[in-house]
Amino acid sequence: MSFANGFPFVKLTKQENKNLTLRIAAIKSETIRITLKDDLGYMLFSEQVTDKNEVLKRFDLANLNAGNYKIEVENEMNVKVLPIKVTRTDIEIVETDFAVLYKPYIKMNEGGVFDFNLLNLDTEKTTVLILDDKGRVVFKDYLGAQSEYKKRYDISQLEKGNYSVIVNKGNRSFEKPIAH
Repeated sequence: MSFANGFPFVKLTKQENKNLTLRIAAIKSETIRITLKDDLGYMLFSEQVTDKNEVLKRFDLANLNAGNYKIEVENEMNVKVLPIKVTRTDIEIVETDFAVLYKPYIKMNEGGVFDFNLLNLDTEKTTVLILDDKGRVVFKDYLGAQSEYKKRYDISQLEKGNYSVIVNKGNRSFEKPIAH
């Protein structure tokens, strides 16, 4: 199992005694975040890995309650979601539900203008917020539920300073700091 667009090879393997092994190959010059979350989205484990030829991570799930969980492997552009089901006696890797989520691409240009691109294959409702350094919303753009967005935002009329672009897509949020 590998990621599209240059994401490293990712493989999840079931072991004995409710153990899983996650293998991620070829992440040189890239930062990867690995998380384990429960069905409600609560983070049970998180680790950031940088500049490795390979990552081999073992998860012992024996003490988890029966239920649905997911391992997420995230880089700058994508999030790979690997659902797993824990029963009283076993675990199941739900490969049919593996998914790749595309994160927004935001590039700040000269003159207080930034480009925004987002591949939204699930056509989830998407909103873009720009917050100032005090957390106040200074701009909001409801984009609807299209499969792809390409927009240019002009924030040159705002005071010079630090801002955050927050993209709410379905039940996920992505944040990118920008300065103008």
